[in-house]
Amino acid sequence: MLQPAAFAVRSRISYRRPWSGVERDVQYHQTTVSVPPHATLIAFADGLVERRGEVLDVGLERLRHAAVEQHLGLDDLLSKITRDLRTEDHRDDTAIVGIQWQA
Repeated sequence: MLQPAAFAVRSRISYRRPWSGVERDVQYHQTTVSVPPHATLIAFADGLVERRGEVLDVGLERLRHAAVEQHLGLDDLLSKITRDLRTEDHRDDTAIVGIQWQA
């Protein structure tokens, strides 16, 4: 998920190739993406957004909503996302990492 400086969140999800480690002998291709100044890139494991019995799009929309927060530093943004997406009955492992460009 890429959060540009204008705070309009864009996500890029591609299911054209299996995830790394799922199949052997799969050829992956390099992709280059231009990043605007002061953008934030959030990478996450499926446990952050998936919930049992819920369509994946619902969890992705919940993440988009949590990520649109103006003027937060990276640590505060990741903390907010983690707080907003946590539930008592959530048992899946969760991983999240962020990169915030300074210029």
